[in-house]
Amino acid sequence: PAGLFEHENINISSESKSRLAREFKDRLAKELDVQFTAEEIKYIDYHLFVHKIETGMENENLKNLICYDVEDLINKVSKSVGIPLVRDEQLYDALVEHLIPLLFRTRSGIGIRNPVLREVKSNYPVLFTLIWLHSTEFAKRWDMVLSEDEVSFIVLHFQVALERNSPKGRILIVCESGLVTSELVARKIKKNLPSNVEIKMTSLEELNDGEMENADFIISTIDLHGITKSYIKVSPIVSSDELKAVYDHYLKYSASEVVRFNQSKHQGMKFIPQIICSNLIYIKDDLKSKEESMDFLIDSLYRSNYVEADFKQDILERELLGATHLNSGVSLPHVVSGNVNESVFAILLVPEGIFWGGSLVYLVLMMAMKEEDKEQIIEDLPLLYEKVLDNQFVESLREITDPNELQKRLLT
Repeated sequence: PAGLFEHENINISSESKSRLAREFKDRLAKELDVQFTAEEIKYIDYHLFVHKIETGMENENLKNLICYDVEDLINKVSKSVGIPLVRDEQLYDALVEHLIPLLFRTRSGIGIRNPVLREVKSNYPVLFTLIWLHSTEFAKRWDMVLSEDEVSFIVLHFQVALERNSPKGRILIVCESGLVTSELVARKIKKNLPSNVEIKMTSLEELNDGEMENADFIISTIDLHGITKSYIKVSPIVSSDELKAVYDHYLKYSASEVVRFNQSKHQGMKFIPQIICSNLIYIKDDLKSKEESMDFLIDSLYRSNYVEADFKQDILERELLGATHLNSGVSLPHVVSGNVNESVFAILLVPEGIFWGGSLVYLVLMMAMKEEDKEQIIEDLPLLYEKVLDNQFVESLREITDPNELQKRLLT
């Protein structure tokens, strides 16, 4: 481990000077009556470092090692989400602290698991995909492969920064009897939401169109008739199930921040429609598995000369790093590869569904991307995700029998 980055003149064991490693060694030596060699102490020290138990980040050489990658990643994600994060020192410092151990971990073949991986992918699917794609250059520069667990940790750092830098979310609480009941509801739900959420309380009698228009979403203890904005109804006491419903609604709102901002840039996707070809849109009922579907689309791309033969290995290796399906019944297998001759989308609708990573998938969007087209595709992805994350929209696609109609529905 000590020689992992010899060309950078960095010795990880000497830099971290781990107090914990010495304490660990001394305690084991006493309890087991054994002696540790210098190399064994370095080994303990190294694992404490790569698992971020003790980092030794005071060394400037380590920070300089990663500063370009951190700045580049922040710049690219900022551009994609439309929220300036380049001056967020907390994000920069957190990524430096995280990415240096990640480098040593990954280059040494040490894997870690994120216990909230499923929740991260479910609640922040757009951000997860954007960061995975933006991280490819970083991974390539250091000759490593990032697992979905590693990517999900990076996503969490960015999500915290986005919530810190985004405009305050506005929640309007409506109660029939006024502020006393509203205050009770507000106190319970505020504990489960980020601190930057602004909560306003009102009675049914004082409720007006201006307040509803300014609210991101509404929570009410009574039925609200004659309003167009959706709302969540809760009891004045707010049960645990109701708290979960409120929080799930907030997560949906929060995750769609990226989508809404990108909608303000332009009215529709610009680049993706150019790389969707009508002869690569299929509606089939005879494919019964993920493997059959992947093989069918890969073969279609190869026969149409969009990809080389080795593309199959590239996209299957990417799929092994982490499942690409969404909770809405859509899978988006994708890879940026030198074996792509021309960036393209291949689309497969399976009305009866196939099992994909334990979930039913009805729509498969395979993305074969050239490196030079990646940024333009990323620019459009939030708008595409807005559609394919909508369960009702995906369900409606299952009735389509004409590939041209499927293309039209996806792009308009």
